[in-house]
Amino acid sequence: VLRHSENRVEPLVDLLVALEYWGFGSHPEWRWQRYIGALAADIRDAVAGADVANTDPRLGVYIGNLSVLVPFHLRHSRVEQVVSWIADHPHRLGGDGRVGDVLAALANQVQQIESESLTDQLQVVVRCVSRSERDARILIRRYGLDGSPSEKLQELANQEDVTRERIRQICVRSEESLAAAVGTPFAPALDAALRLLDVRSPMMAADASSILVATGLSDAPNLSMKSLLDAARLMGRSTSLQLTRIGPATWLHHEGDELPDGGEQAAVRVRAGRLTDASGASTLTALLEALKEKDHVELDESAILEILPSLTGFEWLDEDTGWFWIAGRNTNRNRLFNLLRKALSVAGALTLDEIRQALRRSRRLTGPFPPPDVLTKMCTSTPGLDLDNARVCLNPPLDYRTVIKGTELYLVELLKQMGSIARVEEMWQVAGNEGIGKVSFWSTLRDSPAIVRYARSTYGLRGVSVAATEVWEVANKRIQRANSVLRDWGHLPDGGLWFLFRLSGNSVQMGQLALPQAMKGSTAGRYGLCYQGRQLVGQAVVQGSFLTGLRKVFRVAEAEDGDWMLLVMEPDAQRLHFQFGDEELSLSDEADMAALLEAGCHESAPSQSFSQLELPADDDELDEEPATQDPLIPVIIGVLARAYRPLKAKEIARAIEVMHGIAVERSAVNQLLYGPLAPEVHGDGDGLWVLRRR
Repeated sequence: VLRHSENRVEPLVDLLVALEYWGFGSHPEWRWQRYIGALAADIRDAVAGADVANTDPRLGVYIGNLSVLVPFHLRHSRVEQVVSWIADHPHRLGGDGRVGDVLAALANQVQQIESESLTDQLQVVVRCVSRSERDARILIRRYGLDGSPSEKLQELANQEDVTRERIRQICVRSEESLAAAVGTPFAPALDAALRLLDVRSPMMAADASSILVATGLSDAPNLSMKSLLDAARLMGRSTSLQLTRIGPATWLHHEGDELPDGGEQAAVRVRAGRLTDASGASTLTALLEALKEKDHVELDESAILEILPSLTGFEWLDEDTGWFWIAGRNTNRNRLFNLLRKALSVAGALTLDEIRQALRRSRRLTGPFPPPDVLTKMCTSTPGLDLDNARVCLNPPLDYRTVIKGTELYLVELLKQMGSIARVEEMWQVAGNEGIGKVSFWSTLRDSPAIVRYARSTYGLRGVSVAATEVWEVANKRIQRANSVLRDWGHLPDGGLWFLFRLSGNSVQMGQLALPQAMKGSTAGRYGLCYQGRQLVGQAVVQGSFLTGLRKVFRVAEAEDGDWMLLVMEPDAQRLHFQFGDEELSLSDEADMAALLEAGCHESAPSQSFSQLELPADDDELDEEPATQDPLIPVIIGVLARAYRPLKAKEIARAIEVMHGIAVERSAVNQLLYGPLAPEVHGDGDGLWVLRRR
């Protein structure tokens, strides 16, 4: 006797066995069959409509173990068909205990997957089928499968230190592996999210993400709908949902759905959120202008005031001046807080004034800039920021390496190695040799909130205490090219000058050397030549910025191309002292130079004599009562004495303000330079001043 059951014809004995199963379930064998049937039914309900195959990255091994325990005609069927047959025919398994173990393991794995959030399910599937953790990481960040905004190819290339084309190839390879390996992997949260959105659409994309969080399907409030649809495509799901932008808003809908024209409220909502992301906070005036210019929506202030309080997260920061923000938005997308985290990760803690200076460096921070009281309220209302004794800090502190990336991180590390303050020429010499692009170097140096500009061409790290005198010395530091003959020079305490050269074949042959431009006109004259304790016949001449007449000393010392030469100049005695050697000579200090002078020639100098102006040696001498009644005269002399190059009047005024805290007008400096200081200083006619030698 046969009966028709679904699509198969089965013996009547199966019907009789099933009746016995339900009627005589107290027998141990029947209890085992009920247990097997219940497990299979639970799995069937969980995977219903999922079309799970034995190649599934997470369930495949359990399905494979189960397929060898069922009849042959089911071994290549979908898991839903297999467990349905087991649920309907547990008596056909012959009491095999292995079936119960495999079904229990499969049920536990299904239950574990069902307990995961949407983003966790997507990330695990990608990691299971990717060739490496790097490939999985790139694909997840490319499509935003972890709930963060999707990243562009170039951004990923910069982070992974590869080319943009290489990132594209990795993404294509990962997508192909995903499609070939799993087909439609088991991801119940993804299927449930698509079903929910399919019913609720059309809706604004921003609302769709909130609905998924509210229903417990997702734990990522900023998961974009584009990332969700990309994930559905990668996981083999077919959906008719699509995204369409209307005005400032993006809508999730089916093809053919009638969509609204955006509406004034939607325009206000989207634009207010974008202004918050771009500037941290905004004003009513800025919102009205943005609506008119970008969204072509013209509203008056009263209409805006009616709409804004109804927006989720809207808060007044200063209602009198119209400052507001949309609280609760992702601070990782807020430019102001991104810049603030960079500055605080390097500095540790900053005052509000220092924060405002750091934020103003960035050209990406558009719109009105928050005043101090508004900025204070923003910092106190933001998780992760603490305000203690008028100083803002991160809580918990962040390692700057996790916040700052790319060229900006390289420059921060470089400044730490160079003592937290350096000349831009020194930084570029190192960065250029490391392959940093010139445009990237300069734009980052100009915009980074973690870097502070102390003076012209002088930069340091934000939050590092640097003395004003150190800033002045670094700002006037001489930067010599690596292939320059003149490698270094400086002043000696007794008024002498020292120069370090690495001779070239041309300089030895010509018998002349170039001196710093800052010495032009201040050391002119004829000088005797002293070498190894004796005075040589002949004289050297300093004219302009060149020292000539050195063939005699080069011939006596048998100097060659590549030799190092230390030259000490005594302007008062009109003598030059020479020492030749190898690269170790470049390590000479003031003690070596003093020994060179002591061992020098003591014969009479040429008849023509020069006397040097007595200059203050330190700041204590500047405080002494000067010969003139004007207290600025010794200060100006001290500034010019410490400078390594000619200075303009405005530079002298700036140096006095930095070093001594005295605000001086440029006109007052010029009046002294052309007046009482005229016998002491020399001008070249172009507004540059140096101390006069007389």
